[in-house]
Amino acid sequence: MKKALSLIALVTVLGTVSMAAAPTTAAAKKVTTSANSLDSSLAQLEAQMAKLEEMEKARFNAERANAEAAKGRLAKLEELKEKAEARATEADEMTKTSFFGPEFKAKAQEYRALSSSLDKQIAVEQKTIDSFEALLQLQN
Repeated sequence: MKKALSLIALVTVLGTVSMAAAPTTAAAKKVTTSANSLDSSLAQLEAQMAKLEEMEKARFNAERANAEAAKGRLAKLEELKEKAEARATEADEMTKTSFFGPEFKAKAQEYRALSSSLDKQIAVEQKTIDSFEALLQLQN
């Protein structure tokens, strides 16, 4: 009988010990799962950050290319404006000595209107260039 009671006591003690160990194992699994979840979240954030950095670099390169193209267009527009102003002045002079003075006067006005349109387009191109230069200043 003593053996039976000892055996029952041993089974009871072992059952209690194993039940007490079960929550610890479950808690450990929960902590491990939580850590894995946090690692996964960090990895996702790092991937998103890398993607944003790539997009930023691509956008910067596109803005640089746009500014370089604007410089080329600006030079061409300034050349055209200089020609238009010279022709307007020439047409004004012709109004004084030509039989077709009124026609030359009209052409001078047309050249001035063209020059005004060129001024507006020059301002647009210059703004593009200035914006990129401001961006460069912010990055340095």
